[in-house]
Amino acid sequence: MVRARQGKLAESVEEVQARNLTVYKLCVEPAVSLALGLIPGAFWLWYLRRQDDHEPEPWRLVLLVFLLGGFSTFAVLAIRPCFEDLLPLGTGPDRTVADAFLLTAPLEELLKLAALFLGIFWSRELDEPLDGIVYGTAVGLGFASFENIHYIARESSLAAQGQLTVLRGFTATLVHTSASGSIGYFLGLTRFSERSRRPWLVAVGVLLAVSFHGTYDAFLANRALHWIALLLVLPAMLFLLGVKLRWARGQSESYHPGRRR
Repeated sequence: MVRARQGKLAESVEEVQARNLTVYKLCVEPAVSLALGLIPGAFWLWYLRRQDDHEPEPWRLVLLVFLLGGFSTFAVLAIRPCFEDLLPLGTGPDRTVADAFLLTAPLEELLKLAALFLGIFWSRELDEPLDGIVYGTAVGLGFASFENIHYIARESSLAAQGQLTVLRGFTATLVHTSASGSIGYFLGLTRFSERSRRPWLVAVGVLLAVSFHGTYDAFLANRALHWIALLLVLPAMLFLLGVKLRWARGQSESYHPGRRR
């Protein structure tokens, strides 16, 4: 009888453990992945919005653009397989470079541009060049955050998820931010330019974003040269974004005189 009770007790403990494991897998793990994936993007979004200190953009629009950027990752997943067969066969440098410059970078940047157009281009809130940078970086951060969630969820341990959060928070997240910020900057300029110049300005923004994004991806995929992506390309992207941001902030007061907050 004692053995029977002990057996039933062991079965009960196993059932509880199995139930707890199921709850953890279904509820806790997704919540952790979601939180860790969003933390870097939320921090950089808060920081970059603060740079617009003359007339800060409304959070409702910033978050709308952020979400549109995030949802554009699903469009990438749907469209990308249609073009992968056009890349060179194998896993050599030819395929890596072609993937970076002809598929990954242009597809992602064009979809983020579409998200920008859909979310903000026709809004009256886009009334100075600095706004273009704010909304452009918001799109990039949304895209990067959803991408982070995808990769973090694939890690099996919390420690690995935390490491990946920090790593991507200061690398891939900032690449998307800088590239989309460049597009947003030129898109913002179109609102104050002649109609004939507007397509060219957008084209320049996309070309710069694709060029830097593709260069980063191509070097990062090369084990011998990945340090170039991290130590040269990414800092160059951040530097150029900083130059644009500094110039746009300097011009901001002329668009909103006496409205500093």
